[in-house]
Amino acid sequence: MRHLFVISILLMSFGIMAQGLKENDSGDFIYQKIQQSQLSSDDIYLKLRQWFVETYKSSEAVLEIEDGENGVLMGKGTSNINIVDRFGGNTTKDIDYTLKIEIKEARFRITFSDIYYVDAPYSGNNYQRIITPAETLIKNEHLFKRNGKLRKFNASLKSGAEEQFDALTKKMKDYLQNSVSSDDW
Repeated sequence: MRHLFVISILLMSFGIMAQGLKENDSGDFIYQKIQQSQLSSDDIYLKLRQWFVETYKSSEAVLEIEDGENGVLMGKGTSNINIVDRFGGNTTKDIDYTLKIEIKEARFRITFSDIYYVDAPYSGNNYQRIITPAETLIKNEHLFKRNGKLRKFNASLKSGAEEQFDALTKKMKDYLQNSVSSDDW
């Protein structure tokens, strides 16, 4: 029975590690995907810049690097994720992140990094925004209690971020596939 318990903990731990957010060499969490496209690197760059504008509403406030020559777009973003709160109920939380898109011919790499969970201002924290690095909440040592049970709140922070990054990645790919050239009107 004890062996079964240890094996189940290892499988749960592996299942969580095998998901999209990965710890890099410096101990920070990143989410990275490479997408294929039939477009040229110039077209990918222009269309993903448009995607930034439409997704985040103000590209000047979001985009920090726009290097068309080297095919790099990089900026800050904030998204809302669904989580299980500390009391077991469902709620939402903001996450801040850096989004970097590196473009080469017929493909692009998306990297979400510098991930922070944001607690909204309220009277208990003197109306200050509390920003917590992802590393302090979603490393494997923070995902499980001492008795081996999964911390649902921490696990939902990780899965919520992964779901949001998956959705944004899919929206980028769909935007590239479905965008119509302005020459067609």
